[in-house]
Amino acid sequence: MSFTRTEKSGGYYGTNYNEEWFIKKVYPNATILPYFRKRGVNILSAGPLQLDLYLQKVDKEPFAETLVKAKNYYLANRILWGDHIFQRFLPSVKIALRNGFNFEQLHRLGDYEDYLRELEYIGMDIHSPKYLCPSDFKAEHARVSRLANRKREIERKKRERENAKRFRAELAERTRPYASLVIQGFGLEIRILTTPEQYLDEGEAMHHCVGSYVGSDFHKASIIFSARMNGERVETIEIDTEKWIIVQSCAVCNGFSDHHDNIINLMKKNMPRLKRLSKAS
Repeated sequence: MSFTRTEKSGGYYGTNYNEEWFIKKVYPNATILPYFRKRGVNILSAGPLQLDLYLQKVDKEPFAETLVKAKNYYLANRILWGDHIFQRFLPSVKIALRNGFNFEQLHRLGDYEDYLRELEYIGMDIHSPKYLCPSDFKAEHARVSRLANRKREIERKKRERENAKRFRAELAERTRPYASLVIQGFGLEIRILTTPEQYLDEGEAMHHCVGSYVGSDFHKASIIFSARMNGERVETIEIDTEKWIIVQSCAVCNGFSDHHDNIINLMKKNMPRLKRLSKAS
């Protein structure tokens, strides 16, 4: 059985025929068809339910009918609008409903989908009411997200270490001409980074992205120097060995230190020296 908007429903009486049929009672003497009544359509559902979609899709979405009969119009509408959570996590949603979880408390249904995805990622049982029905959803969502992010970070570092093994020989060859070079001045000592571990340690200590250069195809013309004062990292310098320019010189979190200008001057002053070492190799 299919339903379409009629000329009457979009005409004199306005466009909201949910309201026309059931709330304003434009047709007070009409009897609700058994087909509608059987599927939970009544004056209570007419307002909150996306009735036109429901009547079009109810035969293909039996769970939507179950929700309407249970007066859970919020979730029924989400199914009718094609929310992905019901394709991916429908069994979990059903368990949560049976155990009394109130989905209408959510700021958006996607928050619950994110929560289920994170639960699954960290290896928790997404069919257990213990996890599906937290008493404080917001706090539990935040806790699970922290655990998932921690796992991602561990996996990221593992990938970086694996990339480092493949990157080691290439980096050793690239940095060999400058391995013994020490640039000094203004109390600074600047040395080249020659191993993947040094890249990773520099990136972690300085909270910037140089660690991601390990194994990257986008920085094959780069050499990286670490500027230090009294043994403490100050800035990380990237030199392009094709154009022989300073690409960037960054302190913690990609900022600039008080020694930034001195570092730039030292690197520019030593750029001819770097070129000669490159050609000599």
